[in-house]
Order: sequence, then structure tokens, then C-alpha cells
Amino acid sequence: MTLNEKIQDLEQQIKSLQSKIEDLTNTTDNKYIAPYTKSGEAVDKSRIRSTDISTGLGRVMGGNTVWNDTELKLPAYGQNPTDPTKGYNNHGHSRYSGGALDINILEVVEYANTNGIILDSNGSPINKHCQQFWKNHPNITMDDNGVEKISNLADNMIWDEENAAWRFFAVYKD
Repeated sequence: MTLNEKIQDLEQQIKSLQSKIEDLTNTTDNKYIAPYTKSGEAVDKSRIRSTDISTGLGRVMGGNTVWNDTELKLPAYGQNPTDPTKGYNNHGHSRYSGGALDINILEVVEYANTNGIILDSNGSPINKHCQQFWKNHPNITMDDNGVEKISNLADNMIWDEENAAWRFFAVYKD
């Protein structure tokens, strides 16, 4: 290739590039960038889906909702976390927040405890504020007749049509 041919080739490339620049300038100058939504897969899947720690799938499927500062440290499964000092993700239970509590499935339970400290099935104290870290679940306390102290609230409530409210049955004991 001669020097003149190289010069002609370069001049052609310059004209082509100048044309491209003009075209891009005409389509972008004084134009607003259209808003758009970026979506896609999360990079760290351990932060997007709740699962019970006892499944061993915490890193694959995600962790539990963090309810207090003790749970931020993610203690090892079966380890008793320290008592929390700050709560997170607090919420109520209405039809609009957290969901209304269904009277047919809401149970109240008393777990085996010593002076208010809940004991697991081996008799070791566990943190009542961090239930997802319980390795051995506590036993349910029994009454004098050997019946577990757990019941559905609906068994002890009645709908008061006059006042449109749930009412507890009154129990009088001498």
C-alpha cells in the first residue's frame, strides 16, 4: 500500500467517524434519559428468603428475620444467644399490618421454666427472645391432671354480637 492510499483510507475512516458522531449527537443532545426499573436476581441469596436455621439451608435459602440485636451476630445453631438490648422489625397484627391473628389457630402456651427462665427439653436455659436458635425445643408445662398447658384462644372466647368484639369467658376460682 502506498502512502497516498493510506492517507485516503485514513480520510475515509475520519469521515465515517465524524458521521457517526453527528448521528449520535442528534439522537442524544437535549434529550432526557427515560426512567427505567432495574430488576434481576439478588447477588447474595442469603439475604432474600427466610428459612429455619435448623434446616441447614441458611446460606442457600437465606436467614430468619432479625428481631433483635442479638440475632444480628447470627450465633451458631444450638448456641444460646445473649439477651437482646434492642428490637428490630417490630410490627403489630391488624388486617393491614402483619395480618390479623386468626382466632382458630392462635394458641397460648406455657413452656417448662424456672423462675421465668425457659428450659429446653434437656433442662438447659434458652433465650426466650430468639426462638429460631432453639436447638432443643422446650417441654410444655403440664397441669395437675397431666394435660399440657397449651390451648387455642378460641376455646376460651366468644363473639359478642351486641358490641362486635371477642370476649373472654370469665372463670371464677375459690
